Parts: sequence; structure tokens; C-alpha cells
Amino acid sequence: CGKIQKHTFTFPPQTKVSRTIQTSTTIRKCQTWRVNRKRKDDSWLRWRLFKSQTKLNYQQAYIGHVYVELIIPPTKDGQFAIEPNYLHIWPRETLMLIALPNLDKSFTCTLFIPLHMKQELTTEEHVLDLFEKYFPDAINLLGRRNICNDILNNPADELVYIKCDPHHYSNHTLLLGDAAHAFVPFYGQGLNCGFEDCLVLDKILVANGFDLEKSFQQYSDTRIRDTDSICDLSLYNYREMRSHVNSKIYLLRRAIDNAIFRLMPNTYMPLYTMVTFSDIPYHAVVNRNQLQTKILYGTLLALIIAIGIALLIYCYVALAGTEIATISQSIVRVAAECLRRNCLADLW
Repeated sequence: CGKIQKHTFTFPPQTKVSRTIQTSTTIRKCQTWRVNRKRKDDSWLRWRLFKSQTKLNYQQAYIGHVYVELIIPPTKDGQFAIEPNYLHIWPRETLMLIALPNLDKSFTCTLFIPLHMKQELTTEEHVLDLFEKYFPDAINLLGRRNICNDILNNPADELVYIKCDPHHYSNHTLLLGDAAHAFVPFYGQGLNCGFEDCLVLDKILVANGFDLEKSFQQYSDTRIRDTDSICDLSLYNYREMRSHVNSKIYLLRRAIDNAIFRLMPNTYMPLYTMVTFSDIPYHAVVNRNQLQTKILYGTLLALIIAIGIALLIYCYVALAGTEIATISQSIVRVAAECLRRNCLADLW
């Protein structure tokens, strides 16, 4: 606890033995509220100080899914049980299993599952029934005994995201990293975003001649839109990983994105590439992806309409049928009206 206006803080805040310090400037980068086995670790500075002593807009939400870790052991001859140079995903619409390689030739697997489904796994029979239904090809890799032991005994941690505004107070207190924002891990951007917080802050401090009040205010004004955007992108990528990758339409879109990117790498970039392999601000990634989607789908729709019109005109000329001529004229009028009203963009 502490008094943020007086620059005083008491550490640690939840024990009988504590010490109070006074600071001129405080920058806090701490963990998200989470339950880890029997220990609660709260971003207490954000919650207890900012929320109680400043006008803080604060949003914390659990997404209703939890995760449990399992292990794929090495083979008997000490090698990887599956190809190590890939992220392995078992997407099953509402849940998924992923596997990442370790240096000891094992794989760390993570089961992401709705909370209500996890709560139903109370016996070994229930656990094995779930894996036989959704992940039958993973059972031999993991081992039946290991699956039951890990699912029933390992902690099931919550998936949560946090947004808050502002990220600062006056000219002396600033929140960075998970203390200011936290999101689900499905873009792997948590650590990157925290480092980027420091980079953005450094540039702002230099530009403002290290005027803390002006710099902290500018940081909050400009950074929050990016941290909120990566929070939303991470939630979207969870749906994409566990569900969309099963869709042929989604796979076609990815193939088109990659083909255009190879042809025009400086003009068109897939969403994942922009997030992971560029320094484009997260909010700009969202805006650019929306624009690219409108242009791509609008172009495809216009192409389909053009081909349809061409076929109808050909039939009209070739067959000279009154009924076909009437249909083609109607379609031409509808297409012309859509283009006139710019309906192609509005559709997406």
C-alpha cells in the first residue's frame, strides 16, 4: 500500500514485516493478477494505488478458458518424438493442444480448454475419454498414465486480459508491461510488448528533454491504443488457432495473403507477419489489416461479378434469348448500382 500523491510506498504490502520508502519517480513493471498454486500475486500498485487514489479506467476479464501443461517425453533412444522445427497444434474448435520442443528432446504441451470442460475431468476415465475423442493421435506420444497424472494434478491456470487508462500519475509514477496491460499468450507478444514499452518511453523522454510530466502524459496518450490493440489481436489469434485453421476458406485466404506478400512485400503484409516480424505499431496493424481485407475481398467480389456479367453477355449474344437477356440486363443494373454506391467496400 502507499500514498501515491506523497510518493510513499510500503513493501511488501501483504505481510506483517514491511518497510516504507519515499521515491521521486516510480516505474512499476509487475505481473498480472493470477493464482499460481497456493500463492496469489497481484499487481498491487496498479490496483491498490492507481484505482483507489487516481481516476483509473480499469478492465479485467477472464475469458472462460484455462490451460494445463503436459509433457511429451523423448523416445527410448533419446530423440524427439515428433518433428522439433514446428509449432504443433491440434485445433478442435473450442479447445486445442499445442506442443513446443525443449533442449532435452522433450516437448512441453499445453491443453487450452473451456473451464466447464476442465471441471468435468474428475477421474482418469473422464480424462482418457476426452483425449480419445479429441486427440487420439497424441495419446501414445504423451502416455496414458502421464496424461491422467498431468491433467488431474497439474494446476489449471486462468486466461485473463487487463486494460487500464491512464498508465501514469502526474510526473512521478508510471506503469509498464503487465502492470499496465496484460493479454492472453497466443501471439507470443507479452515480453516483446514490454520491451517496446521501454523503447517508446525512451524515445518520448528524449524528444521532450526528459520532462517527466509531459513525457508520461504523452506516453499514456499514445501507447494505450497499441496495448489495447495487441490485447484484442491476441484474443482473435486464439480463435484462429483453435478453430479457423480448420476452415478451407481461411486456408485459401492465407494462401492468397502469402502469394500477394511475395509479389509486393513492401505494400501488402499478412496480419501475422505485421504483428510478429515488423515494428509497425499494433494499432496501425489493425487498421492496415482491415484496409487490406476490404481491398482484397472487394477486388475478388468485383472480379466474380465481372466474370458473371461476361458469361451472361456471352449467353445473350450467343442464344439471343429474351429471358436470358432480361436476366443479364438486371444483373448489369444491380452491379452498376453497387459500384456507384461503393457497396463493395461497405460489405466488408
